[in-house]
Amino acid sequence: MTAAAVDEDLARRLSIGLRAYFSFVIAVGLALPLLSFLQYKEAIHRVAWLSDAGRSMLPWAVFIAVAFIVFQKFVRRTCMLIAAWALETPGDRYRWVVIGCCLLIFTSYSWQLHIGIAHRGVPGWVYVGTRDVIQPEEPANLSLPTDVDPAVFRAALQPWVMPYIHRSGYASSEVLFLHFKDGTMRPANYELALVSWPKATFGLANGQMTHGPEFLAIVKHNFANRRAGGPFLLPGAISYPSHLNYQRIDYRGYPAADEIVGASLWTLTVRIDDHAGSINVVGATKVAQVNG
Repeated sequence: MTAAAVDEDLARRLSIGLRAYFSFVIAVGLALPLLSFLQYKEAIHRVAWLSDAGRSMLPWAVFIAVAFIVFQKFVRRTCMLIAAWALETPGDRYRWVVIGCCLLIFTSYSWQLHIGIAHRGVPGWVYVGTRDVIQPEEPANLSLPTDVDPAVFRAALQPWVMPYIHRSGYASSEVLFLHFKDGTMRPANYELALVSWPKATFGLANGQMTHGPEFLAIVKHNFANRRAGGPFLLPGAISYPSHLNYQRIDYRGYPAADEIVGASLWTLTVRIDDHAGSINVVGATKVAQVNG
């Protein structure tokens, strides 16, 4: 048997292995949101490690599964091309690293895994080993500032999450507010800064950001684009909106970007009442102030 024949046979076997792997990943990727949907509908017993929110991925998972079945010829041809490319240069380990990384990313997104280097976001696993953000005990020294209308803080709440919360208690998180020339203070989110942790990215000392002007300039630029209805770089269904810091805020009713005079970061504490289906702000502490 010639070397070329051996390589072709090896490529064929590798191609079959790739198709089998993709079939397994797609099958599990479909089963997870399906179980989440059935759990949400109370058709099955609750699975401790699975979130109801994972059902939001069901349409996408069904589409991928159907496409994988319908376009089998294309899948086989693609897997064969990948296998041939990997074996084209014997001893080239970098090609195997590229393929391995691509498979890892595809798997983590299909299964909604948190693997340290890739995080699918809110829909999916609950991460039982992590500390619950909702605690039964009331935090110490809760208070609201006297110079800010409590309605301003309530405007930052997202009541639509209540159906996914099955316990009462207290939870805290940071919220970004924009300040305008008309004196209003309106909720925004870190998506405008293009980072998840602006305190670490822009620096924070004594309630002021080290690179505050740069932070505010980025926020203004992205705010103007969102307010004008500008799209994301990628379609919303597969880009930043799946990130856990994203909120679907409609900025069209906000003043123009050139009316922004500053921004502030606050830690808000809310009281969640699962029985009443309510969520209320009970504490607010300013973390940082950025003036334009």
